[in-house]
Amino acid sequence: MTNRSAPAIQRAGERPGRCGLISSGALRCGGIKLVGREYGELKRMYVRPHYRGAGFGELIVNRLADHARAHSVTLLRLETGVHQQAAIRLYERMGFVRIPPFGPYTNDPLSLCYEKRLAGPGSKLAGAV
Repeated sequence: MTNRSAPAIQRAGERPGRCGLISSGALRCGGIKLVGREYGELKRMYVRPHYRGAGFGELIVNRLADHARAHSVTLLRLETGVHQQAAIRLYERMGFVRIPPFGPYTNDPLSLCYEKRLAGPGSKLAGAV
């Protein structure tokens, strides 16, 4: 099983491996762990509080989905905490559906797990800005 991870997400047109930057540091970032061609797990998504609600979460998810598709992965999975209500709303708005806990999250009562089947190359997930 191949394990390829993508570095932090960049703005359209930037070189891979860069987060969106402001003078005081990154304003958003995210990563994906590719588990062979079985699925890609979204990891460590973050948007600085001042920039939340501006569509950066959707941008991150869509860029990570593009990376997964480029590696012939058509299923995204993720884990989030039960108290992460904004993240839960984002994922559900983008078409992710709840699944039973997977991997290291199977015995964690504070984890919620989701997945989303990806469409063809270049398509965006539902709810994208």
